[in-house]
Amino acid sequence: MDLLSRQLSEFDALQATFVEPGELELGGRITLPATLVGGRPVSLKFTLPSHYPAQPPELQVECAGSREQLQTLTAAAYQGVEDAGPETECLLLCLESVQAAASQLAEKEESDRNLPSTSAPEIKETALVCALIWFHHIKSFSKRKHILNSAQDLDVRGYCKPGFPGIIVCEGLESDVAAFIAGIRQLKWQAMSVLLWGVPMGTPVLTLPWTLQ
Repeated sequence: MDLLSRQLSEFDALQATFVEPGELELGGRITLPATLVGGRPVSLKFTLPSHYPAQPPELQVECAGSREQLQTLTAAAYQGVEDAGPETECLLLCLESVQAAASQLAEKEESDRNLPSTSAPEIKETALVCALIWFHHIKSFSKRKHILNSAQDLDVRGYCKPGFPGIIVCEGLESDVAAFIAGIRQLKWQAMSVLLWGVPMGTPVLTLPWTLQ
């Protein structure tokens, strides 16, 4: 009987605290009109076991926020149970804990909105070009492997003809093809010359469907 009287006393305290219509429902649900998350009021549903407060209540937070925000508020509600201590009436402490957590969430949202926006990096469009490169010869296996790996890394497509003479015809973004040619030019060649570079105005681009091989 003592437990029941304690439950009734706590419910009387809740009724005295939450006097506005709709704030406190007899079914065990308290709505906090001034505590907003996701633009809507937060509610706390509670179920009191028959031996409450000797046994802790079951709590469920309702809000319009994200899953992470709901988890934060639920953890705050049960933190109120911990703060009250064992076998102690705790609903008011749970509500205060939820209100404090919601206030912190609102402050974080406001802070995030006030952060300076980071503009997306400027993307410079680069023309698609073709290049025809002539070599006295391409025989070295290591050089051929370097050519293929460099083309794959730079997303340059085309064809490599080894032997005498060596020929590479390639296509890609202008900056990528330039980097590709600069890279292979650093290798030792008996003779190397770029015979064709770029796409003349009005000439359609031939998109090579294969990777450099």
